Amino acid sequence: MITSGKPVFVEFFSNSCTACLASQPIVQSLESEMDDDVQILKLNVQTQSQDSWFAITVPT
Repeated sequence: MITSGKPVFVEFFSNSCTACLASQPIVQSLESEMDDDVQILKLNVQTQSQDSWFAITVPT
């Protein structure tokens, strides 16, 4: 992925976060429009064990 030479857009999200859910259509649109130019990586902070490395919190 990183060796592809494309910029990487990382989306950290949670299924219980209303702001995250509201942004989903925007991210999906970016994904379909910019698929050839940008690599999009989605990380669910509730299921990914390495999220603590990034000190991620979910808005309440």
